[in-house]
Amino acid sequence: MKIVFYDTETSGTDPEVHDIIQIAAQVFEINGPDWKPIASFECKMMFNTANAELDALQMNCFDADVWTKEAVSQETGLKAFDHFVGPHKDVQRKRKSGGVFYSLRTGGHNILKFDDPFVRAWYREQGKFCPFDYQEMYDTLQYAKWKIGFDNPDKPENYKLGTLCEYYKVPLDGAHDAAADILANARLAWRLMQKD
Repeated sequence: MKIVFYDTETSGTDPEVHDIIQIAAQVFEINGPDWKPIASFECKMMFNTANAELDALQMNCFDADVWTKEAVSQETGLKAFDHFVGPHKDVQRKRKSGGVFYSLRTGGHNILKFDDPFVRAWYREQGKFCPFDYQEMYDTLQYAKWKIGFDNPDKPENYKLGTLCEYYKVPLDGAHDAAADILANARLAWRLMQKD
C-alpha cells in the first residue's frame, strides 16, 4: 500500500481566510515494517499578504527573498501537487451512482484538525475535487495519544511534533519547514507502529 505523508505551512490559522504558503509530501510504499520512499514533492506559493498573520509567517520559516525566487501561484501549486499525487491513489471506493474511483491514503501530524482542512479549502477554491480519503487519514498526534496512554505518568508535556520526536528519539532538523517536518513525521509514524 502507499501513503502520502504531507505537511503544510500557512499564512495563518483559518483555512477559509489564510493560504497555504508551502506544501511538501513524501510517498512511501509500505510492506509490513518496510517503508520505501518512492517520490517527494515541495512547493512554495504566493499568498495574500494582506490577510497573513505575522506570527504565522515567522514561525513557518517565511523568507521574502526565497519566496520571490521560488514561489508559484496558488493555481500552479495546486496543479503541480495534484499531478504529483495522482499516480499514488490506491484506495478504491464505490460511487453511489455505480463504478469506482480512487483516493489517497494520507499521513501527517495534526492533519485532522489543521492540514486537511487547509488542503480541502485549497482544492475547493480552485474548483477541484480533493483526492484525500476521509477514512484513510493517519494522524500521528492522535496515534501518539493512544499509544502513550492518557494515564501514563511519563507522558510528554504536549503532543507537538518536536516534543514527540524528542520523546521517541526521532531526529527532527528544520522544524516548521514542510519538507523537514514530513521526514520527521514519517519516522515518528514508523516508530509509533513498532512494538515496544
